[in-house]
Amino acid sequence: MSVLTAAFSITSYFTDKKEYKQKKITRLEDYEAYLLQQVSTLHKHHIEERNILFYQQPNIETLIEMIMRYDERLYERLPFNEDFMTVSLGLGDIDSQLQIDYQTDFLTKDKLTIFSQDLLKTYEKQKSVPVTTTLAQNIIGLVAQHDIGQLFLQQLLLQIAAFHSYHDVIFVNLTSQEDYDQIWKKWRFLPHFLLPMINVRGFVHDDRTKDAVLTSLYQVLQSRFQEKDQKERTYLPQIVIVISDDRLLSGHAINESLSRADLASLA
Repeated sequence: MSVLTAAFSITSYFTDKKEYKQKKITRLEDYEAYLLQQVSTLHKHHIEERNILFYQQPNIETLIEMIMRYDERLYERLPFNEDFMTVSLGLGDIDSQLQIDYQTDFLTKDKLTIFSQDLLKTYEKQKSVPVTTTLAQNIIGLVAQHDIGQLFLQQLLLQIAAFHSYHDVIFVNLTSQEDYDQIWKKWRFLPHFLLPMINVRGFVHDDRTKDAVLTSLYQVLQSRFQEKDQKERTYLPQIVIVISDDRLLSGHAINESLSRADLASLA
């Protein structure tokens, strides 16, 4: 009797071991199939998100092509849109907006679980995509070599000019006479540089333009400051003030307005 019992126990052990091994293989295959399906779906949405980011913020070459063919997207951003006055600062890595939920069990150390967690983490970031900021109610400082800085300013203004009507956004640029002659003079016919309040171009590059443009700009800002004290509102057109030569501000009353903490909410 004892011999039969022992024989049964040994046979049962090997049978259970074989079933366990088969279940482990089946679990592995099922998990791999599930993981492949989920990653495929996640990858699809990740690519879609990347395409949307580049659609919202095209590179400069694409913008120029859009302008040349007078694309229907020109002036598409309106003051009540979330992306109003949004610009790309260049390419970089940002957090993905995809919601990726996975359970982390610190007691689980098997290779498949660790691999799946590492794989999913790669989709938490979007790499080499437009990094954006807004010029609305914002003041931005730029530190760069002169030529790079001027090129960067041109790219920022081109983005704003392409997607925003000159009825909603206008430009004022304080620049040296040399930079005006070499870089900005060709921009003078851009409608965003026409100041509707005085019907002159928004360039300050010598004493004559300093008196005309800055004095009128000062009056506009003072008027908006007074209105702001009475009620909150969105002021149009928004005024993008570019200061690359602050010597042109010397001795002018507008310095008082430009130093106010609430300036960005008005211009």
